[in-house]
Amino acid sequence: MRSLSFKMMSIFSSGIAQPQQEKNPKYMVQLDGLRAIAVFGVLVSHFLPESLPINSIFQPGSLGVRRFFVLSAFLITDILLKCKDALDSPDQAIFFILKRFYIRRFLRIFPI
Repeated sequence: MRSLSFKMMSIFSSGIAQPQQEKNPKYMVQLDGLRAIAVFGVLVSHFLPESLPINSIFQPGSLGVRRFFVLSAFLITDILLKCKDALDSPDQAIFFILKRFYIRRFLRIFPI
């Protein structure tokens, strides 16, 4: 009986759900809340009738889309600043850095 309770405690204390940040150091966990607010706004505008004050006055769908654009611009600016830092090192050529940037953007938009 003791070994069963010990196993149960080890299952619960093992931390099955690890934070995303430990898996990928580039991932910004803080942006998940902003993404959730944006998704919620778009869902509210799609599924609630337009006659409700929340849809007619606040327009959560357009605000959600704008939040997505702002988040996207923030993340792409961060990538471009890292590319600029890579250009400062003498062993990197601008052609290869831009080529890698556009290949990554292409694969992000059109996954193969």
